[in-house]
Amino acid sequence: LIHCLNYTMTTTSSLRSNTSQNERSNTKRNKTSFVKKTILLGLSFCTITICIQICVHNHTATIHSQWNNDDDAHTIAISSPQGDAKSNAEMTNKNSIGDKGYNGHNGHNHDDDEDTTTKKKNTPIQRIKANNCGCPKTCTESIKVKGNEHFNCQTRLDKLMRRYNHTEEEACISASQEEEGQINELKPCGIECHPKLCHDLKPKEIDCGCPHSCDKIALAKRNHKFICKDRIEKLMFKYDVDEMEACATASQLQLDDSDGSKPCEPECHPDVCHNMTERTQIDISNIDIPNPPFIRYDGVVIVTKILRPLHIDLLKQTFCLFNAAYNRHVNYDIVIFTTMPWKEEEIEELRSVVSPAKLTVSLEGLSLEEHLASMTKEEVSALEHRCNVKPGENLTWFHHCNEINSPHVSNLGYAWQAEFRSYHIWNHPAISEYKYMMWLDADAMCTKSWDKDPMKLMVENDLVLMYDQFPGGVSRGQVLKDKMINTYNRSVCKIYLEQEKGYLAVEECDEERIPAVRQVYGFHHITNLEVYRKPIHQKFLKAVITNDYKFSRLWDDQLAVTVPAVMEDPKRAWDYRIHGLNAGIHHNGRVDGKEKPQYINYINAWVHGHKKNWTAGRAMCDGLVAAIG
Repeated sequence: LIHCLNYTMTTTSSLRSNTSQNERSNTKRNKTSFVKKTILLGLSFCTITICIQICVHNHTATIHSQWNNDDDAHTIAISSPQGDAKSNAEMTNKNSIGDKGYNGHNGHNHDDDEDTTTKKKNTPIQRIKANNCGCPKTCTESIKVKGNEHFNCQTRLDKLMRRYNHTEEEACISASQEEEGQINELKPCGIECHPKLCHDLKPKEIDCGCPHSCDKIALAKRNHKFICKDRIEKLMFKYDVDEMEACATASQLQLDDSDGSKPCEPECHPDVCHNMTERTQIDISNIDIPNPPFIRYDGVVIVTKILRPLHIDLLKQTFCLFNAAYNRHVNYDIVIFTTMPWKEEEIEELRSVVSPAKLTVSLEGLSLEEHLASMTKEEVSALEHRCNVKPGENLTWFHHCNEINSPHVSNLGYAWQAEFRSYHIWNHPAISEYKYMMWLDADAMCTKSWDKDPMKLMVENDLVLMYDQFPGGVSRGQVLKDKMINTYNRSVCKIYLEQEKGYLAVEECDEERIPAVRQVYGFHHITNLEVYRKPIHQKFLKAVITNDYKFSRLWDDQLAVTVPAVMEDPKRAWDYRIHGLNAGIHHNGRVDGKEKPQYINYINAWVHGHKKNWTAGRAMCDGLVAAIG
């Protein structure tokens, strides 16, 4: 504005100086008129200049905002000798690749499609954008950016919604073909976006033209920036790149992690994968082989528990990493306890990951409905009150329930798992034939190969318990003391680790002392099932879960693992680390329950470290790592 005013004054002065002497001698009225006209001319120029500046600024800000908010914009590039020196003209090339980026529209974007007979007058213009027409599997971004010679699909949908107040469904029906190949200039969208027809279509799966190698696992591989499939889909959907070009852009020609914009390996590169009959395999037969070789002992089972099959991807990751670290050398049987039933195809999906180890997925026992049917009306009412069940609402495993006279709150499914692991698991038919149980939480992730076998120490030293971390919480109170005395005729008030010897030790309670019992951390340990099945220990474990009400988590599985072991013989409860075992298990933001890793999130730890440094883990599990741990 200041520049404009200066310009006005300068122009006025200049015009006046160039005016002839005769003109300057005119009447005062003429002089005033001349000055007014000149000032109005200058102010008009100012107004136009300011408007242009505002428009340019807003447009530039919008572009910068869109560019900065696009987390992919700066990494779309394939290698280019020009690098960042591309010109602004190149940056706007709609179909270019590289540092220039992609522009996401194709086809014409006409604005002359108004139907004057149906157009609603005085309709306010709203920023409305069609989503997926109710067809999320078929009406994808890559479909909507296409069109015919008259219209772009997305643009047509948006216009019908914005200008003619169509609902999304109405716009999609109006703009979509009713059969493949239909020619209608007002229907630029394919049948994939027709809400009433799309559900019968089968979505096309991305395979980069190489279904034998660029499979589900290959597409799930990731680096520190992208997941392979997500990267390909973003190039296709957002920037209107065809599948082959997107695959080539996102894939490495040779195995090389240096380019963050290429999360896919050569098995998905169209120029390479056509010659492949299977996904890239790394021979690990001679990698991380323990010396001496691990011995496979009889009667050993690997066990974990989940609530429902929704967690299958987590289990695939956990047990693939566990296989790479340890079980591929011994192939111990695996039992998955589940509260809610699985489909057979889900079991087979997990079985393909843990093979050749034997896998069993076993229901723990009663359903929630059966549990409730075995309870009195008063017990059910009290449970519903604890779980804040609203009138007309059914109790589920997912309700969060309070503990009476305690700050603890947990969902019902988690409270049940504490009871199951404390008492019911030891004699469950699914593991009744085994002597040793190696427990691994479903979110306990290995980070490296094991160089020593914990089962060798467990078996050859006739141990009751081995554990990765102690302590892992504390239980205290007179009630606990009473439970121990009623079972063992004695009680322990303190459990601690003999650092030099590597086993647990205890201090007995006297009449006045109240227990404060530290416990073994429950994410990973090995137990001698025959010891825990002894009647005296079963009596205590039954007492642990016997409380004033059902589904209580006042006492849990960590206490149930620790007390029987020290009551049997604390010198037979050994610590991993002190006996030379460094498992490197990532769980709850710690490694082996001790050290804080550089990356708390396992996915970040994987892409920044384990994937690069752990050859066996990468060879077996890259593409299955999808949970943060």
